Amino acid sequence: NSMGGAIAWHYALHNPQALAKMILIDAAGYPRKGESGSLGFTIASTPIINNLLLYATPKILVRKSLETIYFDPARVTDAQVERFHDVAIREGNRAAALEIFKGSFATTQQKGQIDQVTTPTLILWGEKDNLISVENVKQFKRDIKGSQAEIYPNVGHVPMEEVPGKVAQSILKFVR
Repeated sequence: NSMGGAIAWHYALHNPQALAKMILIDAAGYPRKGESGSLGFTIASTPIINNLLLYATPKILVRKSLETIYFDPARVTDAQVERFHDVAIREGNRAAALEIFKGSFATTQQKGQIDQVTTPTLILWGEKDNLISVENVKQFKRDIKGSQAEIYPNVGHVPMEEVPGKVAQSILKFVR
């Protein structure tokens, strides 16, 4: 989802013959629309201060970021915070994440690229996504001709974790 969705539609744009279908889940691709975002993303996007993340990634920052990803922040467990923190501090991950937030993977809609995607696409979204506005569903549907969309009520940025059964049903219906 998210950045992975942006990677997927970029791939579909440049390799349309390689894909039969594509699924985007809360995908990046359009300029921000005033989303509240997460504390971690805000810090990572702030020039100069963001360089501190190369050396320190406090677990409380990981927890606060995870709490904004889910519609229900009570879903965030200590084990989950540990797992995400461990991934964040692995060698090379901090620098790679910082490059992304500094804009090396900027949105490209200004160039009119998403509307050139021809792969049949299913767009899945959490209605309460604080990181990437649900308003993007309308744009993806408009730009990717013939695409289908489903919005899950009371779900945040990671529907595949919050309502995995519903997401699996949507995917199975689409791929059949």
